Formats: sequence, structure tokens, C-alpha cells
Amino acid sequence: GDALNVGNVLEGSVRKSGNKIRVTAQLINARDGFHLWSKTYDRELADIFDLQDEVSKEVALAMKVTLLDSGETSLAASKTSNPEAHDVFLRAQSAVYERTTAEERRALELFRTASKLDPEYGPPLLGIAKTAMIMYTNHRTLSFLKAQEISKEALDKAAALDYKNSDYWATLGLYYHNSSVFDASLVDKAEEAYQKAIELNPNNVNAYIWYAALLTENKPGDNLAQAIALGEKALALDPLNRVANGNQQITLADVGRADEAVANLKRLIELDPGYPTYRHVLATIELTTARYLDAARNLVQGNRSDSRQAYVALRLLTLFGDRSLLSDYVEHVPLDNPAQELALESGQALRMTRPELVAKSQVMLLQPDYEGFSGVVQSRLMELGEWQIVKSLIENAAPDLKAGRVPIYQEGIVSDYIVALYESGETDHAKALARTALGLDEWRHILGPRGVGFSRVAPLLVLGRTDDAARELEDGLAQGFLGYFQQGIDENPFYAPWRGDPRWQRVKAETKAKLDALRGPVLALYREAGMISREGAAD
Repeated sequence: GDALNVGNVLEGSVRKSGNKIRVTAQLINARDGFHLWSKTYDRELADIFDLQDEVSKEVALAMKVTLLDSGETSLAASKTSNPEAHDVFLRAQSAVYERTTAEERRALELFRTASKLDPEYGPPLLGIAKTAMIMYTNHRTLSFLKAQEISKEALDKAAALDYKNSDYWATLGLYYHNSSVFDASLVDKAEEAYQKAIELNPNNVNAYIWYAALLTENKPGDNLAQAIALGEKALALDPLNRVANGNQQITLADVGRADEAVANLKRLIELDPGYPTYRHVLATIELTTARYLDAARNLVQGNRSDSRQAYVALRLLTLFGDRSLLSDYVEHVPLDNPAQELALESGQALRMTRPELVAKSQVMLLQPDYEGFSGVVQSRLMELGEWQIVKSLIENAAPDLKAGRVPIYQEGIVSDYIVALYESGETDHAKALARTALGLDEWRHILGPRGVGFSRVAPLLVLGRTDDAARELEDGLAQGFLGYFQQGIDENPFYAPWRGDPRWQRVKAETKAKLDALRGPVLALYREAGMISREGAAD
């Protein structure tokens, strides 16, 4: 009762024999274990929805409460006369909740099967739309364009059935939400859809979770306090919800409450050790709040088949500014990790010559979306001073930037674009964009999962604010941030005029000393876990 923040618990069992089912339900006082109510129901499987309604009403009567409207608008589309379709739908719901690559794929197929079994059954359609977007955002197991296509088709079918309940609006919000990364004008549409979902059903947990994520990831401005409040509402409704708990800890860390977030995640891992995302989130928070060795310890215990785990583990190694380490790591990413192919391509890019990189960039430019973009190729070209190519690559991947709209939480690519503009001779454009970017980020911290790191240094330099840029480096180091080499400051020719500044040299020297002390323990952990070669990557 305490863990769930509830006074009563409903327990029960379901037994099925042919077309008959027996449901046993009992309502128990969570504080003293007293049985408040119990009943056994024998029904035909075809009557499952009527039985659900009957049990709900009798439990509510026993608790002396009134059931809230779920926001259903079309009773016909919310139920099915096909028990198998409902059973498959429930299995799909369970699978997608796991948030692993394998279970997300399984969920999508199960939702599709349920929809084929009853094309006029609304819930599986929303499941298809939701899962496609989750597969894109969580693991990139679907491209954005494919996820968008699948999601839009399913939502249109649900709308044609007049299945526009609270879940429909929440899922439509998720569709706009993820699409807004490439079209910022959709942020408002996503927010309106989430608000509509909550209006129809104030107990829609997903609506609160996704709305909070929109505020922290896509909507400009300092919306973190509102996002935390939405997260608290979701957790009040469902205290053990995995997604709500994970997202909330990230937001807490972003507002400087990292100690609290770390403690919460350690407790959640003990309560739910089978959910790998908690450890990935914990490692992310530790990495981005300068708890580097703690992050390494959690990364080696994580799920190596998880693309997000692979990204965070690689990101930790980038601190050392050693390409041989990165090449070693990408060669050890497991075959069943969705990031494996991209990791190998990144490893190849690290070894490419200038002509090979230029040729690779021309191939990337033929793909008119973010899917073909490679940050490694871009950073290598920046080191070589190929500013026009870098500018074209970023404009191809982020068309909003070319139009003068600065996407939030993409500060790395924004900073690089400002540099490419400046070095290409478009100084006025670069300065205007630098002012906009700094204005959007002025409230953000250096540390944190959505921290800016040293990404403000380049815009400050473009604007001639050299002392502010030096202070940014000094402040980051004072807070424990060791991203000097990760940012490419020591290799990118743009920074050359300022690298001789004594303040910059001190930051570099102290960062290197701290990284030298950290390198041995981190690499030992990676080697023991088989994430790099025992013979390679000498420390």
C-alpha cells in the first residue's frame, strides 16, 4: 500500500477453459490486510467486457467511490466482440511497457494482429500509433519517416471509427510531439492534444507523461517546474509506472536535484531489477553530472543490447579525446544492438581520409532527412576546415536552422552550425543565430541530462565575448565537467585563436590531469565487461 500510495488493493485470478472463464476478485485493505469484498464470476468469454464493467461497478460500490469517465466517445469502437482480439491487445500492451527493442517490435506486431482480428476495434489502432513513435524515439528501430507513416495511418483509422477518446488525443499529441523535432510549428498542436486528453480523462497517465516530456524536450523556455508537476501527477496516479519514474528523475537532475534523482533510481532498480532502462537513466544522470566512475560502473551492468546504453557508454569514452578508444568500443557493440550498424559506420568514419570524408558527405546530402546524418563525419570535416560541407550537412539534417529557427536541446548541432556559418563568411547570420541560441539557453545548467556542456563557448566567441567564453570553460571545470576534448576544442581550427589564452590552457591542463586519473579505472571496467579489447586501448 505504501509503495503504491493506495489504501486498498484489488487482487484476483482468471481461469479459462474453452469459451468459459472464471474470475475471482477480492478487495483488500492494504494497511491491515482485511478483506473488504470478494466474489467469483463464471461467464462466457464473449461476455468479457460486460464482466469488466460489472466488476468495476461492484468494487466501486464496495469502496463507496464514483468511477470517473474514461473519455470514451464511441462505445462501439472501444470494445470488441472478438475475445481473441482483446487478448492479443492486452499482450501487446504488456509488451510495449517493457520498453526493450525486442518487446517493442513484438508489441507492434501484436497490435497489428489484434487490429486485423477486428478492424473496428479502436484500442489496437492507438497501440500501433503509439508503439511506432516509441520505437523511433527510444531505439531508432524505425526511421522517423517510417514511424510517422505508420502512426499517421493508424490514427486516421481510429478517427474514421470516431474513436476520439482521451487516449486518441494523447497519442495524437505524441505524434505531433515527435514530429515537432523537424517542424517546430507542431509543438503547439502537441500541447493542445495533450491538454484535450487530460480534459477528457484527468486520470490518463500517458497524457501527463508525454506532456511533461514535450515541455522538457521540445517547447522553448524554462518549463521544468511545470514538467515536474505533471510528472508528480502521473506518479500519484501510478506510483510504479516505469516511464513516469524514469522521466521524472531526468527532469529532477536538470533542475539541480541530481542527488535525489540518483537515490530514487537506486531504489527503483531494487524494486524493479528487470527493467533495464532505470540503469541506463541512472548512468546518464551520473555521466552528465560529473559522476563519471559511477556512470561507468552502471554502464557495464546495463543491457548491452540497448541502443541507448551503447550511446551513453560511447559518450563517456569521448571525454578522453582518444579515437583508438572509440574505434575499439564500436567494434564490440553486439550484433543484436540496433546501434551496431551505426556504431560500425562511425568507427569507419574515424579512420577516413579527407577525400573519403568528402565523398561520404555527398552521399549523406542525398538523404533529405536526419536519418542519414553522421555526427562523426561532421566533426571530422570540421577538424579539416571543410566549413561549406559542414554547413550543407547540418542544413540538410536540420532545415529549421537554415530558416533561422533554433531547435531547443540540440545545442551541439546549433553551435556547430554557427561556427560553420562564421567560418564560411556569413558572419552576420552567424551572430544573429548566436544571439538567439544564447537567449534560449540562458536558464540552462552546464551539467545535467539536458545540460549545455561547453556548447555556449562557440556562440560567445562569434559575438566577440571572449571573457565570457573563458568563464564558461572555467565554470564548467569548477563544476566537474570534463568536456574540453569531447567538445573538439583542441582540434577544431575555429578555436585556434583562443587556445593560447592562459585561462584556456589551465582548463585544458586540469581537465587532462583529471581524465588521466579517471582513464585507468574506467577502461578496466569496460574491458572486464567485454566492451573494449583486453589487449587494445592501452591506458
